[in-house]
Order: sequence, then C-alpha cells, then structure tokens
Amino acid sequence: MENNENTPAKISFKGYKCIELVFNASDEYINGKLPTDVNLNIDKKARKNATADNEFELNLILEISSKEDDTNIRCNFIGYFSSDDAISKSFLESTFVSINAPAILFPFIRAYISTVTINAGLNPIILPTINFAGLLENKKQ
Repeated sequence: MENNENTPAKISFKGYKCIELVFNASDEYINGKLPTDVNLNIDKKARKNATADNEFELNLILEISSKEDDTNIRCNFIGYFSSDDAISKSFLESTFVSINAPAILFPFIRAYISTVTINAGLNPIILPTINFAGLLENKKQ
C-alpha cells in the first residue's frame, strides 16, 4: 500500500548513539555542590542516510555549562529514524525533523547525562525538559 499526499508517512525511531562526551567537573561539583545557573545550548542537524533512501539521522550537540564554576559537558548524539517513504530535502526541513525528532531523542540524552554523572560518583545533573516547538517559535521571532 503506497502513501498518497494526504496520508502522512510512518516514522520509526531506530535508536541512538553517543559519539562524543566531554565532561569536566569543577572542584565545587566534585565536593558536592551542584552546578547552578546552567546554560544549555543545543545545535541540531539532520541528514539523509547515505545508504538508505528512507532513513535519516538527527545529530544533537548539547553544551551544558555552569556560569558559576568550570563544570561543563559537551555531548554529541545521533538519533536514527526511518520512514515508509523516501526522505526528501523538504522533509529534512519539516516540522517533524525540527520539533518531533529532537523531542523523541532528547529524553535519552537527559537520562544519559544523569547516568554519567551518577556513575561518576557525583550528584546527578538532571537536564530540564525542553519544548522544542517553543524553541523554534522563539528563533522565528
């Protein structure tokens, strides 16, 4: 059964990989003080899979830094998605890729960061939830 223009494509999340993690903990954080006044920058890039016409990858790069000390984390994750339709350039610029795909991937990143900091023997850094639709709207203004 083929999709027509009125039927949305079915998208599946296939998983993710952390391809970079840089974690620098300040002495204050190591001694039990959680970083406060934290900046969170997110950069995202989507691209079509080079070998499969119906798959795309979303690259999310997060930079987390404390304004008060030198605690910082930089992580780079790739989320893997597939569709029942071929991925087009217009799809890669669509609302799904800008809002929904990051919203699917981000909870895994939040859990990963919490787990890394806990397993380092430190108080967990728990990232806030993110409204990606709101972020996109703010960028437009």
